[in-house]
Amino acid sequence: MTVVGKILVFVNLVFGLLAGGLLMVDFIARSNYAAAEKQARDQNEVLRAALTQTETEKRSLETKVAAAEQAQKNAVLALARDKKEEADKLQAAGVAEFVRQAVADREKAEAALRTAEALVAKYQQATVKDSADTAAVQKASEARKDQITELAETNKKLRDDNLKLIEDANNERRERIRARIEARTLEKTNEDLVEQVKDLAKELARSKAGLTTTTLTSRKRGEDNPPPEQIEGRITQLYRDRDLVQISVGSDNGLLQGHTLKVFRLDRVPENSKFLGVIEIVSVRPHEAVGRLVRRTAYEVQKGDRVASRIGLGGN
Repeated sequence: MTVVGKILVFVNLVFGLLAGGLLMVDFIARSNYAAAEKQARDQNEVLRAALTQTETEKRSLETKVAAAEQAQKNAVLALARDKKEEADKLQAAGVAEFVRQAVADREKAEAALRTAEALVAKYQQATVKDSADTAAVQKASEARKDQITELAETNKKLRDDNLKLIEDANNERRERIRARIEARTLEKTNEDLVEQVKDLAKELARSKAGLTTTTLTSRKRGEDNPPPEQIEGRITQLYRDRDLVQISVGSDNGLLQGHTLKVFRLDRVPENSKFLGVIEIVSVRPHEAVGRLVRRTAYEVQKGDRVASRIGLGGN
């Protein structure tokens, strides 16, 4: 045998082994497929049986649920019927009780009505019996009202008279007080005038003896005679219907009897300031003086108004 023949034989052997191996593999694969198919059919049968059992149990459970629901509905309907019957019984009993109570109330009302009618009849009889007395009492009451009205008018008149008497007494007391003040002021003024007369007499005596060169000059009443120095003060009191005024400056400020001062009133608004007149000093003391209004304007002099030798030179 040649080499080629050996090679061919060897190749055929290899192919034969390969073919046998493939056949073996095909056989094993077919066997495994059949077993797997059989196993799958068995599992499908088991699942189909389980599904059938589950459907059977479901239908049984649905039947039981329906029966339970029906039983519950029946129980509810039975309970509702029982409650309705009980309510009907209670309503019937209540209506009966209400009817009995209404009858009892009506009987009581009728009894009260009969009592009231009896009282009305009795009152009417008493009214008819006492009508004459009532008329007499009414007449007496009207007479009493007239008396009360008359007494009220009398009391009002007496009260008005008393008020007028009180007012007159107050006015008279005020007049007495003012007259007393004026009397005291005049008394003090007279005393000051007496002292001034004495001083003038002494001055005149000294003048006659040649001890002084003072000369007396005459001046018309109301003529301006201001002090040589500026003097300013305020009105502190008014007397005798405001003809006499007391001021807050006197001889210590250089003021003498016969000097004249201007009276004025200052205001925060300059246009509202007013000139009130002129006073002539009739009595002087160290710290105060009394002056008489010798010239006045349309404005009334008041307590607190200012006086000065000249207006516009300083202020107090």
